[in-house]
Amino acid sequence: MRYPKLEDTSMKSTEDFNDFGEFRKRGMEVMEEAIKAVWEMANGDNLVDLDAMLREEAGKVFRELMGMALSARGGKGRCGNEIRCQCGGNAGFRQYRERRLETVLQGKDVDVTAAYYLCAKCRKATIPLLREMGIGSDGVTVSLRELVVLAGAVDSYEEASSILLKKMSGINMGSVRIQMMTVAEGEAAGKYMEETQIECGDEESLRVEIDGGMVHVDDRWQEVKLGVIFGSNSPMEVSDGRTKLMRRDFVAVRGGPEELAIKMEKCLPANVASRRVVVVGDGAKWIWNFAEEQFPNRVEILDYYHAAEHLNICASVLFGEGCEKAKAWVDEQEELLMADNVQEIIATLEALFKTLRASAKRKAVGSLIGYLKNNSRRMRYKTFINSGLPIGSGAVESAVKHLVQQRMKGPGMRWHSKGADSMLNLRCIFRSTGKWSDFWNCKKNALKAA
Repeated sequence: MRYPKLEDTSMKSTEDFNDFGEFRKRGMEVMEEAIKAVWEMANGDNLVDLDAMLREEAGKVFRELMGMALSARGGKGRCGNEIRCQCGGNAGFRQYRERRLETVLQGKDVDVTAAYYLCAKCRKATIPLLREMGIGSDGVTVSLRELVVLAGAVDSYEEASSILLKKMSGINMGSVRIQMMTVAEGEAAGKYMEETQIECGDEESLRVEIDGGMVHVDDRWQEVKLGVIFGSNSPMEVSDGRTKLMRRDFVAVRGGPEELAIKMEKCLPANVASRRVVVVGDGAKWIWNFAEEQFPNRVEILDYYHAAEHLNICASVLFGEGCEKAKAWVDEQEELLMADNVQEIIATLEALFKTLRASAKRKAVGSLIGYLKNNSRRMRYKTFINSGLPIGSGAVESAVKHLVQQRMKGPGMRWHSKGADSMLNLRCIFRSTGKWSDFWNCKKNALKAA
């Protein structure tokens, strides 16, 4: 159904822009046609799809109304015969041009007619209406751009096109275009993160958890280093028996510890050197080296569950996997761990090592001894708990799965470096508390000020 267009009243005089009466008249005609269409649908043979048809009809109505209102606002009567160009020169009115805008409304496309100006100095063309709306040459509104990029950041580009946008939002857009838009905004998100420090409140100490995960980039598997940062007093929520952080910030980078250090340094609060930082990790040497370089006033904690995992591995070799004797031995060692008695475990293992003859058992016990010695000061779990400190790195381990792997490690997924880095940036601000809205609000404010 085609609704009547509003006459281009802006071509008549500047007062026509304020003529709500004309807009109301044409708008009522549109609404009258829509009312008839709704009545016919409700009395038709297909009530199963009625709500879907009404949603589509509503999109048509509001796209037509939006086009009429914007055509009125975008006329020469609002700006006059000449406007100031960004280069400092004067741009003169040349003609009216029809433009098709892409919006978040059901059906997406909105047709407008707006005044077109050309600068005599730099020869740059300007349509003031589109500049006010923050719309570039692609005709996409900021709200639609955000929706498209969100869809691309949440699911594969193909699924974003066919499910998240088309089925759920009534918007047709190809996967290649979604990818191009997502990559571009991912680069902008990276710059935003570098220029925006993490807000950790007034807590005396910060908590940092660090881990890594693998992604297939440029025809090979590469590691992504990931850090999650939050205040020691960050609010928690208990849901389904699981404790979740209510405020957190993520930093991720494709590369080594040096790249993570550079990126994290730009994001951390300026006074981080004077604050106590609690660093929780899985025991990888690079994590402790990173912590030593970045946080002079730190407490290092080995994730308890990784320590327990090492005990279980050794017990399986000594007694057999899953047997009662192995379970009893692990329970005994875990009790000692939780009582700050790691040295007692080491002494017992060293005595056991001398009695062993089987190479596999000697290797397993020797490896566990080295692991416990290297991390003994990070395994004072009773002391940590009594001081209100965490002993687990569940937040960052979960983040590796839901931030990196969920989107970037699907079946057959392969990435180029530019796309991978952009996606990591977007996933970080999407998962960081409040960052997604802050990023897009910052973009909108910049466009308003332009």
